[in-house]
Amino acid sequence: MYFYNGSPGTFSLNEQLAAEVEKIRILQSKQKFAKALKTANAVLARNPEHPEALYLKAQILSGFGKYSAAHACLNKLIAIKDPAPDEKLRNWAISLRKEVLKRIRERQEPDRELRRKA
Repeated sequence: MYFYNGSPGTFSLNEQLAAEVEKIRILQSKQKFAKALKTANAVLARNPEHPEALYLKAQILSGFGKYSAAHACLNKLIAIKDPAPDEKLRNWAISLRKEVLKRIRERQEPDRELRRKA
């Protein structure tokens, strides 16, 4: 495990991003979701296809009720081909995407009911 303090040094970009991803997990465990989201966005600014950052961002967005944005992150993660994400992470993303789609549909149901009654 690497801890990156934000200053330039001898750590590679992958090592720096791994440390930032670990920071996201720690922030989530402390329920500091806004900071975790900000950190995820920073990782993705440096590597827009970072699979773990995409997954963690989707988790956070889903927790905020931002299901469409979470869905976009998960679709992007699942579509990554080269290099392909870890199979376990990909399966988690597929599972979370199913849950997110369910939530999106649930939100659309009340709108349909209102339109039928109008």
